[in-house]
Amino acid sequence: MEIIDLKNVYFISESIPHDGYASSVIFYRHLERFKKSGHRIFVIIPNYANLENTPFYNDIHDKFTILKVPLGKWWLFPYNYKNAVSRTIRFSLLYLLFRSTLLKFPPSFIITYFYGEYLNGFASFLKSIFKCKMGTFLHDDKHLLNNTDEKNHKKYDLAISKASSVIWSVSEKLKIPGSTANNYLVIPPIPEGIANSLSVKWKDDFYKPVIGFSGTLYQSYIPIFKAMAEILNKKSGKIKIISKYEADLKVQFKAYPNIEIIPFFDKNIDAILYLRDNCSALFCGYPNDLQEMPWIYNCFPSKFVEFSHTKLPIILSGPISTSLADWAITNNWQLFTANLTNESITGLIDRISNQTDWENNAKNTEKIAKIYFDPDEIHKNLEKSLD
Repeated sequence: MEIIDLKNVYFISESIPHDGYASSVIFYRHLERFKKSGHRIFVIIPNYANLENTPFYNDIHDKFTILKVPLGKWWLFPYNYKNAVSRTIRFSLLYLLFRSTLLKFPPSFIITYFYGEYLNGFASFLKSIFKCKMGTFLHDDKHLLNNTDEKNHKKYDLAISKASSVIWSVSEKLKIPGSTANNYLVIPPIPEGIANSLSVKWKDDFYKPVIGFSGTLYQSYIPIFKAMAEILNKKSGKIKIISKYEADLKVQFKAYPNIEIIPFFDKNIDAILYLRDNCSALFCGYPNDLQEMPWIYNCFPSKFVEFSHTKLPIILSGPISTSLADWAITNNWQLFTANLTNESITGLIDRISNQTDWENNAKNTEKIAKIYFDPDEIHKNLEKSLD
């Protein structure tokens, strides 16, 4: 009989792990796998207003031990992330609040998220007390994403970098600003995966391509989809966009009847299954101008990793020097362009609307899903880094 080394895993962040989208679902998937391995999972998150009434709360409460950080209490010492005394007093109060649980189940390792300037600091504080390892997820350059001055955060950010036993970055380019640490490990965003999914077969309907997209639709995407719709119209093709901003997008695309806006799904997997069953190809691209979305320089799109498990052809785009472009060029991705123009879009659409090219590109998608984006291998590598 196999003996399981039972560990106490603490996840500490303002971001709540749950079966939804973006980083939250990535945390959730790793924690679920730790749970299935027999480990105890403790989640320390803010006690947000109406937290217990959210659609996902019962699920995470049943699976994990939830420890809530109080907000706005009179007895909490004022917090300033730049002030060492303020941080120490606030974190000491939080430690006393959770002391009984922490002493009964001392952390085997701690997981946090490089975002914000509060609970990742508390994670570092607990790490110093319990002398355990700490892993930090790094998914985006928060300063590029939020247009903040990294100089104002440098001391705090570097302290998190130094405290981390390992930093799980989504790309080689993505580092904590100013960090010279050698504790980075590239870990792709873990996908849901579609268990026992059969390879998708070509259909004659695909001569009229249907391109799918799901995710945050920044304003810079609007002209891209309009251009794509005009070209697809010549082949009687269409675009399906899953978005929570259904009403607004219907107005923006009113003049484009071959763009269909699909209501948002509560769970990521439902969106992926819808795209697989209703589209002939998917789009996962960035605009030509890096200045429009500067954070794309060093991030890596989780939607691409998710999309790969549909086994449909995937169109990629992004300026040269971005992490996505680096990946596409290194892996000779046939459906990639560094410059979205009418000519390049036409060429890409031609490659997904004839059977031979479609089948070759679908095989490439299936291949990378198995080699690069296998969720079990991704988690195994993450867990191994904490040994």
